[in-house]
Amino acid sequence: MSSAPDHDAAAARMDTSLDYVRIWLRTQFDRHDIPGMQVAIRYRGMSKLSEAYGVTNLETREPVTPGHLFRIASQSKTFTAVAVLQLVERHLLRLDDSISCHLPELADNPVGVVTVRDLLNHTAGLVRDVPTAVLDQVVAPTPDESHVIQTVLEDGFVFPSNVSLKYSNVGYSLLGIIIGRVSEVGYDAYVGENIVDVLGLKNTGPDFDPARVSEFVHGHAGPHARRPQAVLPLMASRANAPCGGFYSTADDLTEYYSAHLMGDHRLLSDGSKRLQQHAGWSSDPATPGAARYGLGMASESFRGHTLLGHSGGHPAGQVSETVFDPDTGVIVSILANGFGSPVGELTRGVLSLLYAGAADPTDPGGFGLMPGVLPTQPIDLGAGELSRFAGRYVDQIDEFHLAALGGKLLGIYPDGLDPVGAAERYEVVSAGELRNIGASVFASAGETITVVRNLDDSVKRIQFGRSIMWPAERYEGPSL
Repeated sequence: MSSAPDHDAAAARMDTSLDYVRIWLRTQFDRHDIPGMQVAIRYRGMSKLSEAYGVTNLETREPVTPGHLFRIASQSKTFTAVAVLQLVERHLLRLDDSISCHLPELADNPVGVVTVRDLLNHTAGLVRDVPTAVLDQVVAPTPDESHVIQTVLEDGFVFPSNVSLKYSNVGYSLLGIIIGRVSEVGYDAYVGENIVDVLGLKNTGPDFDPARVSEFVHGHAGPHARRPQAVLPLMASRANAPCGGFYSTADDLTEYYSAHLMGDHRLLSDGSKRLQQHAGWSSDPATPGAARYGLGMASESFRGHTLLGHSGGHPAGQVSETVFDPDTGVIVSILANGFGSPVGELTRGVLSLLYAGAADPTDPGGFGLMPGVLPTQPIDLGAGELSRFAGRYVDQIDEFHLAALGGKLLGIYPDGLDPVGAAERYEVVSAGELRNIGASVFASAGETITVVRNLDDSVKRIQFGRSIMWPAERYEGPSL
């Protein structure tokens, strides 16, 4: 994807893969006990997919729409980091300022020597949360600024600064207080005017908005806790807004993260973005390739690509993740209103499908092929030919998808959250036969699928190995 034509062709192939991405997402949503979910995908400067599944509240059963508001929890930290870097660009703040310069309450406390940079990259060594606010049980008020300062004065360091990554919500609450004081307008007003309004985000804000209460989804306890899953109350975050209070939608988040791509100067200069996105401290120094945390932004290597972004888990029962690929510009955001929902795995599953779709189908050594074992000359299968085979197929014990992805026909078992790790690639022999040209040697490499058709050319059933399967819409109907 190094030249513009190649980039355009890869994006066009991803476009043709979106229909299957929808099928895979719906299948995973149904399998994972998720109350409600939003998904958005953006690339090439355009929204490519916006989906909503399930309900806002298991008691009221109101359907989720793409416009409902979710709490995005720690994704809020990226907004706080942007605000700090904006103030640095405006020469109102320095990353190497000791925090006591802006928080004189800490002037005589050892924590006062911690720098703004230390708070941003979680190396200050501070306690993680305000202990008196029992947020995970939603039974105590969220802290105000005085509670945050008092926590730092009383509990302060867990271990010395700059020895390890030590994630701290308290640290980001301190940053929020600093932003409010330096800007002289308060944290909520500053991020509203300088981030939310600049991007025109109509469904994003720093904390719970009572005026829009009917638009918020309710979170739910994890399915392990009790059945039916308990509906959790809505809550304001107050001084926790900078570390975890924001609300948004998947659509708004993909627009927001698009402003983090190089060349987009709506929020920050490219220099500040490089500083924020630089791979910082490792989450696990003993493990090569472990995720790293920069200045309010996490980074990781995934299937040969760099991913940047942030996840979030809100104590009122909501989880989220948004990631973007700075090289391809692909952005994926998934929000769910149930603890335990696998949003991180789903996000990466979507990216895996998009990357698989983007791959050149005519490359003899390309995605999903085993040229050393099954020599073949792959071709770009047209949409009409792919549509004759693509679909969901089921029997009484299993489900199998023939997926059209960017001129390629893949066989995918949706049991796991990695859709392409064990995907099988097929070539078309005839209207009634497919040949597996890319499976694991432990699977059915080199073998065929027999496709039995109805008189109207629709698929009646498929047969391969020990399986006979029917199109899902037919098998799940009143009769076979």
